Amino acid sequence: MHDFKFNMETNLSNYVKSDSTIKRYPNISDQEAELINWDIFGDICISYDNIILTSAIDSTSDCINEYIWQFITSLHMQIPKLLKGDEVEQTFFDNPDTLVFVPEGKQIKIIFKCGCKNHRPWQELKVPILEVFSALLRVTKQLTDQLLFLNPELEKSREVIALIESHNKTKNLLIKHGYNISSV
Repeated sequence: MHDFKFNMETNLSNYVKSDSTIKRYPNISDQEAELINWDIFGDICISYDNIILTSAIDSTSDCINEYIWQFITSLHMQIPKLLKGDEVEQTFFDNPDTLVFVPEGKQIKIIFKCGCKNHRPWQELKVPILEVFSALLRVTKQLTDQLLFLNPELEKSREVIALIESHNKTKNLLIKHGYNISSV
């Protein structure tokens, strides 16, 4: 078992209101179902060892509030570019922040550019690329589990299906490229 130092975590439950489409699914209108992914709002924390890229300057939070479903599914779409060795910019949906991933062989440089006053404007670190891929798979599973814990009916929702498909597609692509991530 590998002890990963790079981590991405989500916290959804603090942001889900009792009348949320997440809790009411599937008893919602088609219009509400089209917008359910915007209800999947929470915190995302990105860290490596003792360095927390997303921590506030005043240490009030180690996370950034974000539309985490959009963020995670969008990041999955960037994996083919990273595997080609291309630089990738992942913009946050609810903040003027960007994560830049620069592959450098078996390492990847991660640059966190922040436009918020409460965060450092620029932080960067270098981590093993396998750890980033594994962290994305773990956080996708974590968010899926959080959603199903809040409402097991979401198993049939577009959003949970998309998370599961993103996880499986990324995992299969990584295995095809020779990455040993079978335990994730």
